[in-house]
Amino acid sequence: MLSIFMCEFKRGTIDNKYQVLELIGEGGFASIYKAQKLENDEVVAIKFYSGIQDEVDMPRFHREVKMMSLIDHKNVIKILDHNIETSNPYIVMPLAKCSLNECIDDLNSNEERTITIFLKVCEGVKELHKNGIYHRDIKASNILISQNDEVLIADLGLARLENRESSAITQSYAWMGTESYIPPEYYSHDGYKNGDERGDIYQLGKTLYNLLTGRTPGSLDWKLLSPGLHIIISKSTEANPDDRYQSVDELISFVKYYLDSLNPTSDPKDLCEFYLDELRNLSPNASYDPQIVEEMLTLIYECKGNDELFLVLFDKIPLKLLKELAKEMDSTFETILKEYSLIMGKLVVKYNQGWTFWEYTEVISKRMKILYKYTPDIITKINSLRIILKTSVAAERYNAIDEFNNILLSIDNRKEGTAISMMLSEEKEDYSKLVKMKSVPVEDLHYSLRSIRRSVEDPDSR
Repeated sequence: MLSIFMCEFKRGTIDNKYQVLELIGEGGFASIYKAQKLENDEVVAIKFYSGIQDEVDMPRFHREVKMMSLIDHKNVIKILDHNIETSNPYIVMPLAKCSLNECIDDLNSNEERTITIFLKVCEGVKELHKNGIYHRDIKASNILISQNDEVLIADLGLARLENRESSAITQSYAWMGTESYIPPEYYSHDGYKNGDERGDIYQLGKTLYNLLTGRTPGSLDWKLLSPGLHIIISKSTEANPDDRYQSVDELISFVKYYLDSLNPTSDPKDLCEFYLDELRNLSPNASYDPQIVEEMLTLIYECKGNDELFLVLFDKIPLKLLKELAKEMDSTFETILKEYSLIMGKLVVKYNQGWTFWEYTEVISKRMKILYKYTPDIITKINSLRIILKTSVAAERYNAIDEFNNILLSIDNRKEGTAISMMLSEEKEDYSKLVKMKSVPVEDLHYSLRSIRRSVEDPDSR
């Protein structure tokens, strides 16, 4: 093919400006050559359009030149020169090192590097959207690495300008692109013509999967991804465009959350929100992804030593999840509860020193009530009730005291009642204060609790 161009372009020269050197890539519509600029020996890439048909392909070529000329962004390839008035029209671009497709084996072995590169891809696509351009053919082979290691979106051959194209051009290419990257809505009537930024987001999700796994994204194997990446890619590639991220900015923010999660110095509050975003949106009967839950609990535990931050993150655990954690009581959650109890002890001291936060006492009692009700572990029950007792008395918060009394009234067996009675004996001073503030009839309590109750009303009874 190179010899043909050599003949057509005066012994290998083009417009007396470029010397064709070698073929470096080709596709259905174009071939790309390495060439040298005669004026200064600069090496460039020249994209030739082959098989041009004036009524269809020439407008497409003009459109690509126009769109590339609109953009000046470090993550979108620049057009250096072009000639559309020749039998073999061409575009001149900077010569890239390679496409992401050519270095995909290196990328899927380095998750953090891959995500960093992907964010630059997103920035380039975001700039296209800012200028009313939808790419519609995003994939690893259309993303280049420049000579100075910039990430460049390339090949706008299937792109469209928002509300500025004739339907004839778009319909002519209704089935163009790579099948495993084509959003479902493009197959509907006028779907390709009306493709918007959400179609590009779908292709970005498929591209990220390809870069991370090295696999063609026709079907997605979630076992190959961490839970956070599963969340991002599955939302990006939802069949219904309304269920995807609605802007590249939104996608970028969640990818950055995930990238931060790989960095131990990142903001734990942001990371916790990232994990919780998916958990909050579960349907009533859905189960939690155990790996996401484990990562979130590990994050909370790693914040021990920073009491305020630890409590902020602990209090973000959804009540439904707290209930499930109480039922299962795995080792990670058990360790977190031990730390929580220690912090509550410090909090009571602050209450007693005059620090007040009434509303927070009710948050504590509500969450401890769930733990008490659903945990099978008697030690957890004891510690949960102890926390309600001590914080409600220290803060003199009557709603929390009601929660405590209601739990006592719910005890209906000797084993549990005896264990709680022993805890109340240890905390007799606080229990005495609580009874004086607000009590329930002693005869309404289980018989195993009546002795300790009578002792705080009449210290001489024992």
